[in-house]
Amino acid sequence: MIDFIGEQERLSRKVILEDNFDELNTVAGASIRSVGNKIYSSIVVCDYSSMDVIDFSLSMKTTDFPYISGLQFYREGPSIISSFKKLKSAPNLLLLKSSGICHPRFFGMASQIGVVLDIPTIGITKNLLCGHVKGDKIIYGGRQVGWKLGNIYVSPGHMVSLDSSLRIVKNCMKGHRLPEPIYLAQKILREHIFNKN
Repeated sequence: MIDFIGEQERLSRKVILEDNFDELNTVAGASIRSVGNKIYSSIVVCDYSSMDVIDFSLSMKTTDFPYISGLQFYREGPSIISSFKKLKSAPNLLLLKSSGICHPRFFGMASQIGVVLDIPTIGITKNLLCGHVKGDKIIYGGRQVGWKLGNIYVSPGHMVSLDSSLRIVKNCMKGHRLPEPIYLAQKILREHIFNKN
């Protein structure tokens, strides 16, 4: 059996917490919905300036991996990767509704997707997986691992700095609780897979 925690600890050493992109023209958001052992995913690519939709993709994968806190990638990651590979052009950066380095092993699904796909990623969650908030900073293991932004928590995943993760997510906020690319990914998943409203 694979040592999933050990694998995360090894792969976490590959995380880059510096900006590894020249400019942001496009930013994507991913959404997941589980129905039994079926994992449905959508990715929406938006223009970074206007948040207009440029492209989207959908995927479904079956899994027998249970939900285990901290190991979200092994249940949901394959479906997200499948959706990503269906896009006509890869976005400059991907936002995921999961943790980045704000994670017990500093390697949440946003970081793991970033390392596996070799793309810049940022994690956004509605609940804090670990650490505590001091001002607007999230502190865990004696270091800053993210930001509190309104009612969400932001943490860099891979190839993005702490400061840029906050700036980018702020730019993607358009009146919803979640960043616009993730909000639109949820909407498209609902409309195209789960029919309607």
